[in-house]
Amino acid sequence: GPGKIAFLFPGEGGQHHDMATDLCLHAPDARNWFDMLDRALADDCPVTPSAIIFPAPTTLSDEDRKRASEYLFSMEIASATVFTASMAIYEFLDRLGVPCDMMLGHSTGEGAAMVASGLIRHDNEQSVEDGILAFYKAHHAIIEAGAVPRGSLLTVGGVDPQVVIDLVDKSEGRLHLALDNCPNQAVLYGEVGDIETAAERLKAEGGVCIPLPFDRGYHTPLSQGAEPFVRKVYDGFDIGAPKCDVYSCASAWRFPKNAAGVRDLATQQIYSRVRFRETVERLYAEGARTFIEVGPGGSLTGFVRDSLHGKPCTAMATAISGRPALAQILNVAAQLFVQNVPVKLAELFAARPAAELDLASAEAPKVKKGPRLELDIPLMSLPESAVEEFRARQRPAPAAAAPSPVKEAPPAETSRAAGAAPPGAAEWRQPPPADPRSDAMRAHFGLMNEFLSSQSRIHSLLGLSDSGQRDEGLSGTAGGETGDAPASRRFLLLGDHIHRTDSGLVIERHLTIDDYAFVRDHTIGCPP
Repeated sequence: GPGKIAFLFPGEGGQHHDMATDLCLHAPDARNWFDMLDRALADDCPVTPSAIIFPAPTTLSDEDRKRASEYLFSMEIASATVFTASMAIYEFLDRLGVPCDMMLGHSTGEGAAMVASGLIRHDNEQSVEDGILAFYKAHHAIIEAGAVPRGSLLTVGGVDPQVVIDLVDKSEGRLHLALDNCPNQAVLYGEVGDIETAAERLKAEGGVCIPLPFDRGYHTPLSQGAEPFVRKVYDGFDIGAPKCDVYSCASAWRFPKNAAGVRDLATQQIYSRVRFRETVERLYAEGARTFIEVGPGGSLTGFVRDSLHGKPCTAMATAISGRPALAQILNVAAQLFVQNVPVKLAELFAARPAAELDLASAEAPKVKKGPRLELDIPLMSLPESAVEEFRARQRPAPAAAAPSPVKEAPPAETSRAAGAAPPGAAEWRQPPPADPRSDAMRAHFGLMNEFLSSQSRIHSLLGLSDSGQRDEGLSGTAGGETGDAPASRRFLLLGDHIHRTDSGLVIERHLTIDDYAFVRDHTIGCPP
C-alpha cells in the first residue's frame, strides 16, 4: 500500500517561467494565488511578479527574457514565487482530496509547509497577502543590511557523506555544510579560495564538484545576522495547531506544540544546516512510503529516491520544468488511485462545463476519418504480353537444320492389332516444355556477357588490358579502390574478381560514403 503520504515543499531553485500555467487555466483557485502575489507586491516590487513568472511569448527580446530570468532567481522575489506556485498546486491537490499525513519544507519551502498545514493561520486573502509582503520586505532588508555574507557555493556528489563532513570539521570554520540533501549531494559554502581548494581535494577522492550560481551564505552560522528580520515576521503570524505533523529540516524532527517553540525553530532555519537527508529518513521511519513534491522543480523527488535507495517507496513530482503541471498532477492522482487512495475525480470538472454521460445508453461517438495516405512502395508489374515478348527476345534462336528427305508412306496393311501405335509414331512426338528457370538463367548470363563485353570495350578506350592493368605496366585498381586481390583479378567498374566460371561471375565491391555519396540514398533503416 501507499503507507503514509508526505508532502514536500521545495525552496528556491526550482522556479521556472510558466510554472503551473496550464493549472491556472483549468483551476481558478490556483490562478488566484498568483493574483494574490501581484496584489501583495503591487506597491513595492518594481515589476509585476506574474509578468516575470508568465512572460509574454512573442514580444520580449532575448535581452528582456534574460533579465526576466535573472530577476526570477533574485533573492528579492525568488522565495515568494516558489511559495505561490507551491500553494497553488497544494490547493488543487487538496480539492482532489489527496490525503496528507505529514509535511516537510526544504529551506524557504518551510514557510509553505507551515501555511498549508495550518501551523501559520490565515483567515482571509488579505492576511495571506500581508504575509507575502512581510517576507518580501524582510528579504529586502536583509540584502540592504548585508546580514548574509557572500562567498561561493559548491555541490558535492560521488563521495561518502562522511568524507564531506570530515573535511568541514577540519577546515577550522572556513567551510560550512549548508545543505545535506542526499547521499550524493551536499552543498558547501565558503570563501572562493577555500571552496576551490576543497573542490580539488574532493575530486581527488573521486567526488563530482559543481559550483552553484548563488553566493549567499544561508543555512550557515555566518547568516545569524538575518535572525532579527525573520523573527519579526514570525512574531506577526498567528500560530495554530496543524492538521498533520510538520517536520523541520533544521531539527530533523517535528515542530514543537507551543507557539513560542514554533517561532524559534522557524527562525533558526535561516542560519541552520538543511538536514533534508536525515529528515527524509525520519519520515520513512515514521511510516511514510509515498512522497509528493508539492511545488516547482523535481529536485526533492530525486533527493528522496537517493536517500531511500533500495527501500520500498514512491516519490513523485508535480511541476517539473518543460512538462505540463496539470498532466503531472493527474499522474500523481492516478498513481494514488490505483493504490486505493480515495481521489475526488469530480473536482477535475468543477470549473469546466461537462455534461453527464449515461454510458449504458450513450451511442458511440462518431469518429471523423481523415484522408488516408498511401505510404507503401507501389507494386510495379509488366503486362503479361510484354513479359512474353521479352522472354522471346532473350530465348536463343534454334539452329538451322538440314532438310530431311521425304519419306514415302508405307503401304497400307490390311490388318493391324487393335490399339497398336502406327509405324513411325515416335518420330512425331512433341518435345517437352521448356523450363522457365532455364530461360531466366540464360537471360541473366546473356546480360552479364554483354556487360563484360562493354567492359572490354572501355578497357580498350582507356588503354587497359582485360585484367584492369594499364598496358604500360602500371598496376590499376578497380574504380579507384585499393584491395588485397591481385591486379589480374580486378575488373574496372566492378570490383575484385572472386570467382569466375563459364556460367557465372562473383565480384566483391566495397562502397564507402565518402567515395560514393549516392549510397546515402540507398540504405535501409537509419541513415549511415
